[in-house]
Amino acid sequence: LGLIGDLRINDYMNLRLEPGVFFTTRNLRYDESYFNGAMVSDADLLREVKSTYVHLPLLLKISTKRINNFKPFIVGGIS
Repeated sequence: LGLIGDLRINDYMNLRLEPGVFFTTRNLRYDESYFNGAMVSDADLLREVKSTYVHLPLLLKISTKRINNFKPFIVGGIS
């Protein structure tokens, strides 16, 4: 899930903010030695971890003059 915000600085540079939210699920499998020899079932060895991440990249887009029907550009930034 995400959005894009674009601020035109001049004819050839734009500042972009692309916030997003990611929902993920990971499965953790424990080794039996983690429980120090206690009696464990298979359900104790496997854990499901649900996570939500917020991603906030700030990007700078630099483009050139339009050449026929093409406008080359490059995008870079931090997250």
